[in-house]
Amino acid sequence: MQRALALPTVAVALLLLTSCTPSPAAETPTTSPSTTADAPIFETEEEAVAAADEVIQQYWTTTNEVFQSGGLRIEKLESIVTERRMQSERQLADSFQEQQLVQTGNFRAEATSFQQMFNDDDTTVLIVTTCVDSGEVEARFSDGRLVQRISEEPRYLHEVTLHVTANGSDLAVRLDESEPWTDFTC
Repeated sequence: MQRALALPTVAVALLLLTSCTPSPAAETPTTSPSTTADAPIFETEEEAVAAADEVIQQYWTTTNEVFQSGGLRIEKLESIVTERRMQSERQLADSFQEQQLVQTGNFRAEATSFQQMFNDDDTTVLIVTTCVDSGEVEARFSDGRLVQRISEEPRYLHEVTLHVTANGSDLAVRLDESEPWTDFTC
């Protein structure tokens, strides 16, 4: 019975245990990116990485807060993630609440690197990689029982997809996906 109960929570824990280590706060671009069709939204790859890293850090900080509270206040992620990502975050939060799970420790992200950027309709898609560290993260039931990790490796490279939209000189950067590459530790 305990093993059957652990299987659904292991899936939840896996999503949790793809962690990040916070990198130093990224500087925001000092020049306004151009939003014309023939000009890139970021002047340099470094600007794109800085914008991506800022959102990634916000995402993991907020995710830590939400799941350390047992999946409460999930709406804090709405300004950081896309609508599609928000749906999966809500499902995970609901699962935490239903199973009375609480995260301890923090996911951390570091070493964000540029991969590619392209336009898709009115959105610029920015893809980066970052190292996510879940070494200190655990998920526990309300009675203190620990959810067993599927993998002992605490650090994986993640491919992170962000959507960037411009409204005049204002940019909105939102995390859409953060997929662990389990064959690549960092």
